[in-house]
Order: sequence, then structure tokens, then C-alpha cells
Amino acid sequence: MKIITDFIYLVVFFVATFMLGTPVSAMAVKCPLPVNGAYLFKGSSSVYFVTKNCTKQVFSGPTAFLQNVNSWKKIKNVSKTLVNKIAKDINYIIYPRKTNPMTVTPKPVYAPTPTNTSPTQPQTTPTPTTLPVVQQPVNSTQSVPTQQTPSVTETLSYPSQFTLPNRIIKVGDWALTITPTIAYKDSQITFVLTTDNVKRGNVTTSTLSLSQMPVNGMGKTVDLQFYNDGTHGDQLSNDRYFTASTQASEWYRSVMVGTLNISYRDGSQETFNLIGEAFSVLDVPASDIVIYSTPHISALVQNSYKDIGRAYAHSAELCYSDLNKQIGDFNFPLGSAYYIFYQSSSYLETGGPLNTVRGSEQFLTSPASPTSPEWNSCSPITSHELTHTIFYRVPKIAWADEGLAEYTSQAISGDKIVCEASGWRKTASDSLHPFVNINQDAWQVSQDSYMTGVCVYKYIEDTYGQQAIQKIYTAMKNYSSYEHLSTGFYCGRNFNFYQDVLVNSTDQNILNILQQRFGIKSSQMQC
Repeated sequence: MKIITDFIYLVVFFVATFMLGTPVSAMAVKCPLPVNGAYLFKGSSSVYFVTKNCTKQVFSGPTAFLQNVNSWKKIKNVSKTLVNKIAKDINYIIYPRKTNPMTVTPKPVYAPTPTNTSPTQPQTTPTPTTLPVVQQPVNSTQSVPTQQTPSVTETLSYPSQFTLPNRIIKVGDWALTITPTIAYKDSQITFVLTTDNVKRGNVTTSTLSLSQMPVNGMGKTVDLQFYNDGTHGDQLSNDRYFTASTQASEWYRSVMVGTLNISYRDGSQETFNLIGEAFSVLDVPASDIVIYSTPHISALVQNSYKDIGRAYAHSAELCYSDLNKQIGDFNFPLGSAYYIFYQSSSYLETGGPLNTVRGSEQFLTSPASPTSPEWNSCSPITSHELTHTIFYRVPKIAWADEGLAEYTSQAISGDKIVCEASGWRKTASDSLHPFVNINQDAWQVSQDSYMTGVCVYKYIEDTYGQQAIQKIYTAMKNYSSYEHLSTGFYCGRNFNFYQDVLVNSTDQNILNILQQRFGIKSSQMQC
């Protein structure tokens, strides 16, 4: 999963956070920042606007920003000190206008919501509602033709009509099935451990560790016991079929799957470390959930957040075709990319086994429409995070993971950085940022680290051609099977990212470049 940095694309989706400003008279002193401009300071998830009267406002979200500024490239990075010198405007928060005067936006059509105060699933199993095909509206006032966004077929359904995904993790001769990997708060998660190796037998105990970082008082670690005594949904006296379960209500949001231990009567033991595997628990019961589905995206969202859920499903679906053109044919590990939504103090979008969107109540309940400008194209953040989703099963060090996701996102958006022998530039005319050390011990969550990782792939593209990049994509797709490979950062059973992906797609000299230009230690390339 990606940890969002202060990189400029963070502002594509943000939430207003209130900052205390020092009152300054616009008539008495020169304004600390040029007026009628948009500004962002390091560490902030908000974009500020300085009015003609030298007061500051904050945009409530992307819709408000695009209605007033119309381009993310107009945001300037400044210091927090300068922003804090400017007094708050009496109308501090800039909210979206109900209609954009530059476009004629048809009112979104949604399936009817159950009329009771607390929405519940239908008692019968109705047919899922296919919503009208969403297309970008044509601006009739423009003299030049408006390119129409590809249509997206959307379906609204309820939990009773929707099958949640499970996950099969192959380890050794065993397969661990987690059902489901996204659970409603009022449901049960089941783990089934099976093997096709009939010679295996005499299992005495088998356990699976689950852990959760302390969040909202819910942090804990549990060792689940598998059974095959015929009383827990398993098959009696069958050493090839074991079950364990836990109640979703005992967990909070993301739960990490840890170590699988299997002990035998002869004293032997097998241990599998399932690094990177997880399941998620929604904050609410099934009765409060609706699902917006497109051909490759499923957004599971609280009924009160349904507008933002539908908009995300639409926007992420547009990313699928862009990713397909860049990466080649691929499948998401769970069949679709699944999005879940949580309330948080600031915006954060992450990708991996599951895709999460966190935002303020104001953002999540905003009247988002797939026809709005910010939702009718593939967002650079979303394409970045979906790249994580595609390749999350392949063991790879942080620079390789984040570098490839950002390289892919830039290739799709066309907003590519300039990579040179010793550093990178945002554009050819911008100042040079020297490469930072991106070896395992030195990696930091920073813009320079991410862009240095991008430049590794740019070096491969410039030196070995675009075909080498396609070989990297292909190799990673081949390793993104249901078998769990990982035993560490970039090593797995019979797998080494540096050799099996990078060298096999280029040549042995790439390892020298990684050491000399990018500071990666030779010892860290060995498994």
C-alpha cells in the first residue's frame, strides 16, 4: 500500500483542514503571497486561495477547486509561514457550486433508496439496477468539438445480491482460502486450509495468526485454531480439510494475516509467513451498504456515501482502459478492484489487495457526480494506486513498488518528469533534484525517493527501449498468481526481484547502475 506523500498529486483529492491565521490588514501591508492564486505547503492536505483582498480561503474538495481554478498545474508550493501570515476570509471555505456555468450537467439518476430511515437490504432478492450509461456532457457553448468520455456501464446492487470476493493463498502443498476478504460488521470470516497431497497426514495442530495495529482501541493479535473434528464445518478425520473462523465484529478495518503453522505427529512442522496478506472489515453492517459495480470496479459504500462511491467506480473504470494500454492485458488479483470508504480527518487513497478511500464526512457526503470534470477521466493518484493493486502479490522493495506505480501513472497522464544522470527535474526548465539513496535501509517516504524510483525505470526505458518495460510488466504479471511468493521485501521462494524481473528484462549491467547511480547496496540484491 502506498503512503501518500506531499507530492503534488495529493491535492487531486483532499479535505479542508482548518488552519489558524494571524490577522493581517490587507490595506496596511503588502500581501505575503500574490493574490488570486492557489497555494499548497508541505505537509498540508488542503489547497488555499488568496483573494484580491489578501485573505485566504480553503477549497472544500476537488470539485470546488476545478470550478474556480480549473487546473492542478496552477497550484504553487509555498511555505506554511507565508500562508499563516494571511488572515482567513469571512467566507473561509469554498464549497462547490451546484452547477458549473461552463457546462450543462445532467442530473445523475440513481436507483431509489429504501424509504425507511435506516436503509435495509430488500427482503426479497430484486434484480440489480443497471444505471444509465454515464458520458461526459457536451458543452454546447464551445466552438471546438468536445471529446466524449468513453461510456461506463454501472450497476447498483445490495449485499444480498452481491457475492463478496474470497482469496486463495497457495503456500507449499497447502491452499488457504479466506471467505470473504471484505466483511460486513455483522458477518463471519471463515478460513479453510486444504491440500491435494494425499500423502500428507497426521496433522496435530494448525494455527493462523491475525494482527491489527492499535486503532480506536481495537489493536490485538490472535492465533486462530484450525479444526477437523467434524464440529466446525470441516470434514471429520480428513487431514486435507481444516477450518477456522472469527467474527468480523471483533476486528476493525484492515487485519493482517501473519504466520501459518502446521505441526505433525512425527514432530515436524511447517511455517509460512504470509507477508502482505490481509482482509478488511467494514465499519457498518450489511444493511447499510450499497455496491456500485462497473465491469472491473466494485465500490462498497455506506448508503450515505453513495454519490462518492458511484463517482469513484466511474473514474477508476476509466483508469482500467488506460492501464490496459500501458501494461497490456491484465487481471486484478480478486477479479475486480474493490473500493471501500472510511471517514477520516484528511484524505488518503491507498491501493493493494483492497483499495481504500479515506476522507472527511463533508467529502464523503458531497454530491459527487460521474459527469463532473474531476470524475470523467482517470486520476493520476488512482492509476498509481491501481498499479499497486495489479502487482501487489509480487515481492518488491519500496523503491521498485512506488517507482513503478508512479512511472506507470506518469506514462498514462503524459506528465513525465525529466531524469538525468545525477538527478531529476519536474520539467526541463526546473531546478535539478539530486537522486537520493533508495536502498532498503535508506528509503524514505518523500517526493525525492519516489521520483528517484521513477528514474530507475526511465533509465531502463531510455537504455533498453520500451520493450524492456513491457518485459518487466509481463514478468510481474506472470508472478502475480494466486501462490504466495513472499518471504521478505523482494525475495520469495525461488524468486528474486532483481534477477527474475530486472535482469531478465534487461541485462546484468542494470545491477551496476543500481549501485552506482541510485545507491542500492549489492548485498541487498541477494536473497
